[in-house]
Amino acid sequence: VDVKEILQLPNEAVTRSPLISSFVIQLKSMFNGRSHEGRLLDQIGQLMSLTDVIIMVALIFSYKPALKMIHKTVHAFSKERPSYEKSLLGYLEDPVKYLVYFPPFLYLADVIVLMIHFTGIDFHIKGNLPHLIFTIATLGITGSFVTRIKDWFFSRLRRTLSPSERDSATEQVTDELASAIIWAFFGTFGLEIITKELQVGIGSIFALGGIGSASFVLALRSSMENWIGGLLLKFQNKFRVGERVSLATDADAGTVEEISYLSTKLRKDDDSYITIPNAKFIQSEVVNWSRTPVRLFKTSVLIPSAKSDLLPTCIESIRRCLQDDVGVEAEHRELLVSATGFIEGNIIIEIQARLKGSNDQEVSVVRTQVVTKISKILNDLLSQ
Repeated sequence: VDVKEILQLPNEAVTRSPLISSFVIQLKSMFNGRSHEGRLLDQIGQLMSLTDVIIMVALIFSYKPALKMIHKTVHAFSKERPSYEKSLLGYLEDPVKYLVYFPPFLYLADVIVLMIHFTGIDFHIKGNLPHLIFTIATLGITGSFVTRIKDWFFSRLRRTLSPSERDSATEQVTDELASAIIWAFFGTFGLEIITKELQVGIGSIFALGGIGSASFVLALRSSMENWIGGLLLKFQNKFRVGERVSLATDADAGTVEEISYLSTKLRKDDDSYITIPNAKFIQSEVVNWSRTPVRLFKTSVLIPSAKSDLLPTCIESIRRCLQDDVGVEAEHRELLVSATGFIEGNIIIEIQARLKGSNDQEVSVVRTQVVTKISKILNDLLSQ
């Protein structure tokens, strides 16, 4: 096919097909003086001089040593010299890195925009694309600076608190919420700028129909309840990871493995896992067994009716044994040892006490000791 013959085709032959028209335009640009790619390279070369490239490369390799040198100079005569990682400059290292890489990124964005321009795609994009990219990147870098300053401030605040006043879970959720608020602010601001630049009304994005919007809100209702419940669980300190809890409406208890914003994972006694929505913990009563200082212990023993004369001595011996046991809470809690009835020629003695222990393992040890002592008392008395 002779390219020159294609270029001499009448206009009517190519106006009906956009693809043929674009192909012919590209051919004309290639055969008219300098090539299409040559003009593109000229424009790319005009974006930045060699001096600009040298400065950017120098900044990329020197920003971190410069920050450390500034930190060392500032704290040279200070009595309390914090480590670089815990200083404000250390926290700002990542945002400064983003700022240093920002000019090369803009240069790359300009090159991409030029390439898009030469393909003709930019005619389908409203607004100033380079300005839009610059604005989004600026908001991202500014948000990272604000977030890291917040992290540094929170770290200094934590160091002023004693270990007893600190709660790692509350600190974590406070930090996450503060970061979310910061990025929500910059994200909303950026979205407003994008919609204005692209000439799209932000109101039209959310006003897509009253019925559809209402259905969407209703669909998210349970998720929002669980999310709010997760926040309340982290702030109220009802329980923490590693503690054993149960719901008042559910007999199953489990050890807390994870507290997320939507649900809480429990590990049951059989090592199976159960995930419970956070809203259920807020709406129901929660029993935290790990924070229960004492556990109820109930049992009953039998003595033959023929040896009823030993009943007062047996009751008193068991009561005195429980009162003297350091694992039994008898000072502030009721201790019950009494005869309650008969069964098959035996007298029933009911025993009720509170055993000390912060977990099931400690309580089981105390329970075994108590049962062993009661058994010894009965054997000694009944063998007489």
